[in-house]
Amino acid sequence: MVMPETNCRGVWILDGEERMYGLFTQRLVVIDIEGRGYLDQGRFSICEIGCVEVEKGRLTGGTLHCRINPQAKVNPHAGRIHGLTARILEDCPTFEKVATPLMDFIGDSVLVAHGAASDRILLNHDLALLGRTGLPKSRFLCMTKIARMVDRYDRNMVSAPGKMQISLKDLSRQLGVGKQGDTHDALGDATLSALCLSRILELDIPQEAFSGLSGKQGLGSRVATHNVNRT
Repeated sequence: MVMPETNCRGVWILDGEERMYGLFTQRLVVIDIEGRGYLDQGRFSICEIGCVEVEKGRLTGGTLHCRINPQAKVNPHAGRIHGLTARILEDCPTFEKVATPLMDFIGDSVLVAHGAASDRILLNHDLALLGRTGLPKSRFLCMTKIARMVDRYDRNMVSAPGKMQISLKDLSRQLGVGKQGDTHDALGDATLSALCLSRILELDIPQEAFSGLSGKQGLGSRVATHNVNRT
């Protein structure tokens, strides 16, 4: 496949569904979703959403953040992770009121999430309760898989030696981009994920580092980097 031209350094990812992502040439939305710990039929699950806009590998300052009243109890274990309880959320807007501004902010952008699979399940579950169409898997990229690709090539490209960890706290520490708090705040975690993505896109990784990767091993079958002058 012939790689498209770009006027800036970029990473191109061909995923398992044969869709090519130019991570430097399009708007991305890094998203983090905190749930109430239950995925019940007929009940909403999302407690908090944070979104951060990224263009050409840089955070633009555009964000969306909202706590959401799921109108159902929060699992105590989940509450210990993100610090949210039914009482804290009782005066927050419902997902029905948040859904339209959220989807307007996302637009047709690719979504990047540290745990893309779980965030996609939560988002699509609550969208379905409103009769809205969910977002396909092809709209999501997983930060964990991107990080594993980097680590597969050269573990010394991160700020700490050794295998790159899956947790956002360890990933951000190894990349030297920030620090995650003791509890998970959706906007804070989305911002930290966006900083990790920006840092990874700065790394100089040759095309051959990712040749032959299958969809099960990473994001897809081929990744290429283009190093050309910025305009």
